[in-house]
Amino acid sequence: MGLKVLFMGDNHCDSLQPPWRTDNYCLTTSQELLESLEIARDNSCDAFVLLGDVFNRAEVGGECRNLVLKTLKKGNNGDGWPFPIYVVVGNHDIAHDPSNLGKSALGTMIDADLLIKTDYDDDLGIAFGHFVPHNTKLIKEGELMKEPALIWAVHASVTTRSIHGDFVLFEDVPLAKKTKLLIAGHVHFPMDQVRKDGKRFINPGNVGRYDATKDNINREINVLLVDYERDGSRIDTQLIPLKTCLPGKDIFKIDKIQKKKDKKAEEMQFIKQTGKLSGWVNVSSGDKYVTLRQSGKIKKLDVRVVDKAVETLREVNDKRK
Repeated sequence: MGLKVLFMGDNHCDSLQPPWRTDNYCLTTSQELLESLEIARDNSCDAFVLLGDVFNRAEVGGECRNLVLKTLKKGNNGDGWPFPIYVVVGNHDIAHDPSNLGKSALGTMIDADLLIKTDYDDDLGIAFGHFVPHNTKLIKEGELMKEPALIWAVHASVTTRSIHGDFVLFEDVPLAKKTKLLIAGHVHFPMDQVRKDGKRFINPGNVGRYDATKDNINREINVLLVDYERDGSRIDTQLIPLKTCLPGKDIFKIDKIQKKKDKKAEEMQFIKQTGKLSGWVNVSSGDKYVTLRQSGKIKKLDVRVVDKAVETLREVNDKRK
């Protein structure tokens, strides 16, 4: 039996405006969700799956919550969506605590029967791995072998390479014999890997671009269409770009971002040079710190940066003594 399911990476919808965005972030994220649902409808999908972090916070405010609620309820033509919409609970959705689901914006969508939260759907052959603390440890210990799923959709730090923090390499993820495809949200950059046993891992990448990272600015934003046979004899995938996701140069304050980077580089250089004693030989200890603070003031550096430089100088002086 042929099935089609559309997967959407982290939305991070929020009523708070990111400081580096030029557009209306709340409105844009709701439009991105709407377009994704329309793509699923136009491709005659049997289901739609949100890969977690639908919201950027557990409670995002009435405007954002209502926009998302309206979008999940029906399209621009006034008709409801002709497929069920499933959700993987993300860490941002519940402020990293599963007990917060009932009082969160995501919980509202689930209670209103607009989103389906479940662990496994046998008709689709898809299991859902919701965020819980220490879930990478659980995955390493075989958590994704508990369901006879053809496809796993999870919100966890599964990666194809080492990253900062807690993560698990796809190569090390135990999967059941029947499982052919693992799809993950949470880590915000796209990944695609097939390992030696033929099992495949895909992260389509986040959709909501709250932070002005290099990846968010430069990358094309896609959703993932999976067209497959329920018995696993065929699994075809396609990344589909979202037209509502404008290029980074059109929605981010590129000039201000660059100025911030330049200022950060100047601050780091200031601290680094502080540790060099050659220029302080004929200056008394007390005057060193006064001179350093005056220099930081002239350069218009953040007082915390200057404090760090003074601390660095004290440590160097103590070592020299």
